[in-house]
Order: sequence, then structure tokens, then C-alpha cells
Amino acid sequence: MVNINLNIFLLILFISYNTLFSQSIKITTNNLEITKAVLFFLEGEKAKQIDSIFLQNGKFKFSLVKNHNGFYRLQFDNKHLIDFVNDGKDVELKTDYANIFDSLKVIESEGNKLYYEFLKLNKAYKTKTELLQLIIARYPTDDEY
Repeated sequence: MVNINLNIFLLILFISYNTLFSQSIKITTNNLEITKAVLFFLEGEKAKQIDSIFLQNGKFKFSLVKNHNGFYRLQFDNKHLIDFVNDGKDVELKTDYANIFDSLKVIESEGNKLYYEFLKLNKAYKTKTELLQLIIARYPTDDEY
């Protein structure tokens, strides 16, 4: 009888744990030499440190169930970081430490797919605008065209 009650208790505990921590965030970074990163919540221009995250089986795994939805940053060192959107749903990102932004792939998370598509389009727009500005600045003023 005690064995059955213990099994039922463990089952209830397992189900409660899975529903409480149902959201998962997994960030895989290839060629990473460090095992610890710092998690920040981004508010405008401010970054509020939340926690330290440790590498587990080649991935940074954590949950933000108890935290607000919004933008977060996982910072590996002073030059390497990943910003991502927490919308309460699962997030899975893969990238390479040497070139985080250009090699980033969003495996799971529609919000992050849209966010990174916007960032890439914005980068392309700025590049084209800068090239046009150079052409306009060097264009002869006395040309009738």
C-alpha cells in the first residue's frame, strides 16, 4: 500500500514539474570554449542581470517561465552574445561562436524567426543605403543627368 501511494505521489510530482517548467530555451553554440554565460533581461538601453547559465551537454538549457516576456540576452563574454525573444514558448537556437549573428539558425520559435528576419533585412537596408550615400556624395554636381 505504501509503495502504491509513493508511486502515485511521484507521478503527480513528475506531472507537476513538467507543467511548471514546460517552456524550454536551448541555445547551442559550436566552437565555444567557455562553459558559463550570463543571462540578462533587456529594458530599453538597460540590461538587468538575471542569472548565470552553465553549459549542459553542449547546450545552454534553461526556462523563463517565472520571468516576463520580452527581450533577453545570453552573453558569453564582452564580444559574444545572443539576443532572443521570450514569448513564453519554446526557443531553440543554433550558432557558431566565431560568427554568432551570420551563422544563427532559429530551430524553434516563430517570434525569434521574425525578429532575426527583421534584423537581417535591416542590416541589408543599411548596407545599401550607405552605398547609395557614397555614390551620391561623389556624383559630380555639374552633371546634367
